[in-house]
Amino acid sequence: MSWDGGLRRQGDDAIQLAHYRRMLEACGREAPVNLGGIIGTEAHVTWHDLDEQKYRTPPADPSAKTKRRSAMERYDFEFGFRIDIADTATRATGPDDPLLLVEPMRSTECAGCKWDGYCSPIIEADSGDVSLLPRVSYQQWRRLRNNDIRTRQAQSFSVGSLFEPSQWQPFRMALIEFTVVRDFAASSQVLWDAMIDWPGHGDWIPATRVVVDSGTGTEVGETFTGYTGYGPILLVDRMRVNAIEWNETTGHGSCEVEKLGPVLKGQAGFVVTGDSERSHLEWFERVTVPYLPQLLAPVVNKMGAAGFSFGMRSLAKSLERAR
Repeated sequence: MSWDGGLRRQGDDAIQLAHYRRMLEACGREAPVNLGGIIGTEAHVTWHDLDEQKYRTPPADPSAKTKRRSAMERYDFEFGFRIDIADTATRATGPDDPLLLVEPMRSTECAGCKWDGYCSPIIEADSGDVSLLPRVSYQQWRRLRNNDIRTRQAQSFSVGSLFEPSQWQPFRMALIEFTVVRDFAASSQVLWDAMIDWPGHGDWIPATRVVVDSGTGTEVGETFTGYTGYGPILLVDRMRVNAIEWNETTGHGSCEVEKLGPVLKGQAGFVVTGDSERSHLEWFERVTVPYLPQLLAPVVNKMGAAGFSFGMRSLAKSLERAR
C-alpha cells in the first residue's frame, strides 16, 4: 500500500472518491473520516486524505492568485455548479430567459459523450468554434472567448496580426514550432503515467533531468524545471502546468505547459489517446528563442523534432520491456 499518490497522483481519483463519499452520506453509510483508497493498475492501494488542501484551483477573478483546496471542497463546488447549469438550462425556454451558464466546446471527452449530437452542430457552425483548433486548452479557449474571439476565422485574423512586419523582429527572436507523433505498444494509461512522470523524462530524453519545483507537477499552476546539456553548457527550461485532463473511462488525456524561460518561452504539451492495448502520442512545441534569426528556424525545427523522436523511440522500448 502507499499513502496519497505514491504511485499515481491523479486529482480525478480523489474527486471520484469524494463523489462516493457524498453518495454514502446520502444513505447514512459514511465513514467517520474523509479517507479513501484507489486500487490502481499497479495492484497497490493509494490512500487519499480528502480533507487535505493540496489541489491548486483557479479563482473566479483571473487576476487573483490560485488557492489550494481539498478534494471535498473541489467536489462540492463542481457538483453544485453542475446543478446550477442544469437548473438554468431547464428554465431557458425563450430569448428573454437567463443565459446558459456554459457553452459547448470540443474536448477529448466528446467522442464518448451522449450529448455530442446536440453540441457538435453548435460547435461546427459558421467557421467553427475556436476549440476545434488543435491543442487549444480550456484556459486558452476561455481567454479567447473573453476577448470576443469565438470562431476559427476570428482567431486566424487575431494570430495573423502577430506576424505583421511591424510586430515581428526576424533577427531578434525566432519562432520554433513542431509536432511529433508516435504509436506505442502499451495502454494509454501506462503511456499517460509515463508522460506525467516529469522526473522520469530524464530516462528517455537525451542529456536531460527534470526536477519538480512545486506540488506533484500534475496540477494546474504547479511548476517543474528541465535541465538539458552537459557541464557549463546547460539549458534551463522552467515550466508551469496550464491545463491537464485525463479521462480514465475513454483512456484519453491532454496536458499543456507554459514555458517560463529564461530562454524558451511559449507552450508545449501532448495528447494521449488509445485503449488497453495500444496508444498514440502527439507532442507539440511552440516556443520563441531569443537572438536566433528566424531564417534558422526551419533547421532548429527539424533538430527539435528529431530530438523528441529519438526520445520517443527510447520511451517506446522502455514501455515494451516493462510489459
